[in-house]
Amino acid sequence: MAEEVETISVKARIPLFWRDQPTLWFGQFETVVNPQKPNEEAKFSLMVAHLEKADVEQISDIVMSKTRTGRYEEAKKRLLSVYEESETKQLHKLLNEMELGDQKPSQLLRRMREPAREKMPDSTLQMLWLQRLPTSTRAVLAVSEQKSLDVLAAMADKMHDQATEIQTVCSCTCQGHTKTSSPPRAQEQKTHRDEDLRAAVMQLTREIAELKVQRTKRMTHGHRRFVHSRSRSRSRSAGRNHKYDHKASWASDACYFHQRFGEKARNCRSPCNFNKRQEN
Repeated sequence: MAEEVETISVKARIPLFWRDQPTLWFGQFETVVNPQKPNEEAKFSLMVAHLEKADVEQISDIVMSKTRTGRYEEAKKRLLSVYEESETKQLHKLLNEMELGDQKPSQLLRRMREPAREKMPDSTLQMLWLQRLPTSTRAVLAVSEQKSLDVLAAMADKMHDQATEIQTVCSCTCQGHTKTSSPPRAQEQKTHRDEDLRAAVMQLTREIAELKVQRTKRMTHGHRRFVHSRSRSRSRSAGRNHKYDHKASWASDACYFHQRFGEKARNCRSPCNFNKRQEN
């Protein structure tokens, strides 16, 4: 009884076959089914149960085959070959068909990553993705020092959400005053909405600029400390050199005894200026 309930639960969690994304469907199918450790024939039966007539026709020879081994893998391979888009078609869709529409920027990025996987570097994908974003969003992201596509997508989502909220509020306001608003009034409301959008973009721009200023200050402060440290080191070195030069100067004018013993010398030979320098 428990096994029957579990089988029903598994079947309920498997959607009908996705012709537009067969690889993803098989990934989900196997994730749901494999924990039950079914044999290949049981997996084949479950898979066929979630195909429509047009899909079953593609594997009719396998379904009708008397052979009962390897049918799941063979049918899977056949369906993928029939419905999986070629790399050329995937790239064409990536370059020409994918648009932002009602999606969030991060959702668009995830869709674009699928056909772009292992076919182009992140820098190229980023360029294609940015081209599909609103001009105001691109302007803010362009001054960001972030290199991670995921971080840029999160920033773009915030701007998208904020713009959507502003548009919703403005739309409700406009609908509430449709009957009483004159054409000049409607134009004024549109102007206010545009100003709100610009203000939101400017706020984000200022926040990014402040982060850049703080980073520059930290770098400048560190450089000044380094220069000050080197300056003090040179000053100490110059003081020591001056002291040494002064001592060497009077020593060169003294006789052998004063050069050797200084003030403790008991003898002196001319010429010697040691005593004269001491008096000075």
